[in-house]
Amino acid sequence: MLTFNNLNELRSATGSLDGELAFIAGYYNRGDGGEGKYYWNSSSVQKSRWWCCY
Repeated sequence: MLTFNNLNELRSATGSLDGELAFIAGYYNRGDGGEGKYYWNSSSVQKSRWWCCY
């Protein structure tokens, strides 16, 4: 699983495999309560291909 400090770092990254998981440690800053898990979807037509896992 990839780990990023915040959402902007995640958005600037590209996944290598469909379904690859990533964790962000905060929305703006590490530990600010905006933590979450995301997965990469290369077939998405959205600007960001990282999708939130609930």
